[in-house]
Amino acid sequence: MKKTFLYGALVLSVSLSAQQQQRWCGFDQTLREQDKANPGLRQTFDKIIQKVHAEKKNNPSSAVGKVVNGVYEIPVVVHLIHPSGAEIGTTYNKTDAEIQGWLERANQMYAGTYAWPSMAADFGQSAVFPIRLVLAKRDPNCNATTGIVRYNGGTLNGYNASGMAYQSANGANRAAIKGLAPHWPEASYFNIYVISMFDADPTPNAGLMGFAAFPNNLDANYESFMKSGVVTNPHDTTFAHEFGHAMGLYHTFDGGTYDAVPADPDFCPPTTGVCADDDDQVCDTERAGSGYTLWPVPTNSQLNTCTGANYQGVQYNMMNYSNSVAQKFTAGQGDRIEDLFMLLRSSLTTSKGATQLPSAPVAVGTPVAASCNPSGITTPGGFLVGPTSVKLGQINNLSAGYWPGAPSYYVDYTSKSCGLNIYTQLLVNQPQTIEVGFVKNDQSVRVWIDYNNNGTFEASELVATGDEIAVDANGNGLLTATFTPPATAVLNTPLRMRVLADAADPATITSCGQLSYGQVEDYTVKVVTTLGTSEVKADNNDLVIYPNPVATGDNVFIKAKNGKNLKVSISDMSGRLVASPSVSDVGNGIYKINQQLEKGVYMVQISNGTENKTSKLIIK
Repeated sequence: MKKTFLYGALVLSVSLSAQQQQRWCGFDQTLREQDKANPGLRQTFDKIIQKVHAEKKNNPSSAVGKVVNGVYEIPVVVHLIHPSGAEIGTTYNKTDAEIQGWLERANQMYAGTYAWPSMAADFGQSAVFPIRLVLAKRDPNCNATTGIVRYNGGTLNGYNASGMAYQSANGANRAAIKGLAPHWPEASYFNIYVISMFDADPTPNAGLMGFAAFPNNLDANYESFMKSGVVTNPHDTTFAHEFGHAMGLYHTFDGGTYDAVPADPDFCPPTTGVCADDDDQVCDTERAGSGYTLWPVPTNSQLNTCTGANYQGVQYNMMNYSNSVAQKFTAGQGDRIEDLFMLLRSSLTTSKGATQLPSAPVAVGTPVAASCNPSGITTPGGFLVGPTSVKLGQINNLSAGYWPGAPSYYVDYTSKSCGLNIYTQLLVNQPQTIEVGFVKNDQSVRVWIDYNNNGTFEASELVATGDEIAVDANGNGLLTATFTPPATAVLNTPLRMRVLADAADPATITSCGQLSYGQVEDYTVKVVTTLGTSEVKADNNDLVIYPNPVATGDNVFIKAKNGKNLKVSISDMSGRLVASPSVSDVGNGIYKINQQLEKGVYMVQISNGTENKTSKLIIK
């Protein structure tokens, strides 16, 4: 019966849009490869996420995760692999404008603002995902970039004729393509590969369209591959769907067979009766089979044979193989993204990869090498132990700690100031507050600063400490400590700061000893007598927002030489207006913005009647 139906679908496909029928993604194959290479890793994280979600449900008023109001920028780099001789603007070598438009359409789909050409009467509303994909503006070597890098794939065996080999031997394999176009650092950029075709299939709007890896895949495999046609196909949802996988979403019909029909025994996903354990592990996408063979698309007045009740909207979901032109996400899918993507890939939300280089770059420098580093880890199979957030001045770095997908018990960030917020200046003799976050397990925390710049961390240089700090009901732990850089510190020189978090006996912790489960991270600080201009501030001293980043959203100020006609408008990163607040003159050319802002990233436009300036504002 299934074969007969698909033959009928092929006949019908001439009357269906390119969005409908005979299109699929390679995510399931990617999962199989991940599970084969790392048995049990994905399933372990599924259990962790289920536990986190259950704890949040039981403690809704307890501490929140990292996704909040506002929109987080995710820097992306597009590696475009074209055949030999393909000119820019041809089928397999899309223009920069086409790629920018493609990403913007995906952003609108995440924001729930995309203008679909048609929409079912009972479609409802799409949940808003607080992320925005932005082409990189600086490369890993701190050079300006468009975020689009073009490579001649014709240098790879089989690429000119067949593109990428994924489900066959036709074309260049994945490793060869990544050898030609290596990843940019995964902590700072999401890597997208746009290829000509998969497996010698040149059809731009049918067949295998693309795939992406789960957040809990190894760094080296955390990426997405897209067929070139998706960039310009009208109303194409492929990338919005695939980056959904990259943020941690399964297919809504996970466990069922994508091309089954309702009469087939494998159409409905298996069920335990617990929605958090079944199919996509999201409770507001009801149990249902794949929409791949369903045409016309059923309405909410029609029976869902998997539940015995009417459909409730899953037939329109972006993570289904829906034949609906308009597609959407749910709030529950947003919760899962918060739980998984922000747990493992949160560094992308604080990366500077999408921040334009300043006209006068700040020289940071690198501290002297440490005389010793951690000697090893006794329990290398641990999950998510170590610092997951470090905040001090301009340092604002999120990470996943130690886990098998990124098994580094020691991370030296001191040479990575271009892509990550891992450097700050500290005023001498002025109190400083540091926050070190961690997850899942009670941990002990230590912070040292090599004030005398001799490469060692002495007892007098221990600036923050906490023993066996308990995590809260959501599994989040935090050390907050205050210290004062002494006048004896070496001034105006890059100094090494070492941050350690470990679920170990506090008595055994040293700056260079053996770790039990956790991780050590090194950062760069300078002790100064006067703060220099921060990279996130404007290039001159007029119409400047400060402090930036700021810890609370009701203490944001503007420095203005002429504040008589100041006007302010604040937008989120999708471009939607948040507020047009008034300002209050507090004296000496300083004006307070009268607006309470939630945590997140905003664009603030300031005008004084003759000049305009737009700046990014970060509320931590």
